[in-house]
Amino acid sequence: MSSGFKKALKPLVLHMPYLGKVMSQRDRYLAERDVAFSRLETLDTEKQSLIRRNAELIQERESLIGIRDKLIVEKDNLQHALASVREPLDAQMKQLNLEKYILTDALIPHRPWLALDVEVHEAHSIPSLMSPEESLYLHWIAREYYEGVGEIFDGGPLLGGSTCAFSSGLALNSRVEHKSKRIHSYDLFLYAEYYMAQLFTGADLQDGESFLPLFLKNTMQFKDYIDFHAGDILTMDWTGDPLEIAFIDLAKSREINDHLVKQLFGVLIPGRSIVAHQDYFHFYCYWIHLTMEYLKDYFRIVESPYGGTLSFLLEKKIPDELLEMPASEVYDKDRSLRLMEDSIARFRGLQRLKVTTAKIRLLAALNEMEQAAAVAREVRNSPEWIESGDMYCDILMDMSEAQNFIPRTILFPGVADGTKLCGISRRYNIFSLDGEFFAVPATTEKFDIHDASDRIRDGVVKAGNFYELHKLIGENIMPTPPEQYT
Repeated sequence: MSSGFKKALKPLVLHMPYLGKVMSQRDRYLAERDVAFSRLETLDTEKQSLIRRNAELIQERESLIGIRDKLIVEKDNLQHALASVREPLDAQMKQLNLEKYILTDALIPHRPWLALDVEVHEAHSIPSLMSPEESLYLHWIAREYYEGVGEIFDGGPLLGGSTCAFSSGLALNSRVEHKSKRIHSYDLFLYAEYYMAQLFTGADLQDGESFLPLFLKNTMQFKDYIDFHAGDILTMDWTGDPLEIAFIDLAKSREINDHLVKQLFGVLIPGRSIVAHQDYFHFYCYWIHLTMEYLKDYFRIVESPYGGTLSFLLEKKIPDELLEMPASEVYDKDRSLRLMEDSIARFRGLQRLKVTTAKIRLLAALNEMEQAAAVAREVRNSPEWIESGDMYCDILMDMSEAQNFIPRTILFPGVADGTKLCGISRRYNIFSLDGEFFAVPATTEKFDIHDASDRIRDGVVKAGNFYELHKLIGENIMPTPPEQYT
């Protein structure tokens, strides 16, 4: 090897370690490149998969959009179909008995007494102020609910309607062996023409005369079940025996109500006893609402029939001190109004209106006449009254009689003195003069029946009698009772 060649190789020999490092780094980079290329291929495969899935989702979305569009078309078709039948259905609803739709749902979830194998007339055979359904209810409660662990209090049976309803049910109750004298019927059994005449057709009775013989005749077939008590309930004490069923249709005064609470509520059986107040949905007996709200921690509202009755189940024993019904806790003005509002808040529809008429009566008793008149106007302007007030004579009667406790000049401040109100309907007040009757819109602020121009003003309807006026205005008319105030 020549010295020149050796001289030329010398630098290369000196840099061989560096070249080795470069070659090693190159190999590492190449390996990383191959890994990256492999990862890119994987990502490309995943991308293609995602593109395919995206296409599938687009197809599914288009399919769902098609289904949505079909549903929209079907909805529109259904709306058109409903619109085509809504008007005739609304017209039919106005002709139906609306009680199923305006009662508080919680009170009558299924009304099992309507499914009994018994005809209405079998339980409602005696003339009564109860509805036929209330009679069926009493029959059912004595037949299907009553266990015989306590007695049955039958308060205010008049001719024996409630007594026979209870008795006919008890007769078919196979669970109770001892049935003798289990039904305790309490009543004055004295005739009062004002509200009894419609029940005592054909009976020649004078006010204050006893009709006990008629009661005994009507209940003769069930006499073994009945222990009757004639006279003033305020002078009578309960036997002290446990009470399983208490049907109360004689709490016609605050004093009687308080007496019944003291005598009966202490012997009720927790978890078992039922108290059925027949005058709950009625304008007159506001003390019932105050009492049951005062004791609301001890009772629970249970299934009740359509009519005036509301039933309560005793859930726990009432302390003796509460049974004394302290006036400051129940009948104090502010306290009583709060209790009444609590009662009203429980209900809707006509039930709410009927309890509100009891508030009118309460306010009148408290001598809060302006407030009573304001509540009366509130009732007559309510949607429930406007929609169905003309279909229910009972709510018309309650309003007519509740308003009767308010002076005319306060109830109708725009009506001239001396103008006699003789009836109301859903939208009208009825006034009379010289044998003619005038239906005046309830919204009228001022009316003088002695003014000829008022009698012929727009909106006033004139007729010669109630029947003719009823046909002209198309609404039921409830005559107003004799005035309490002048």
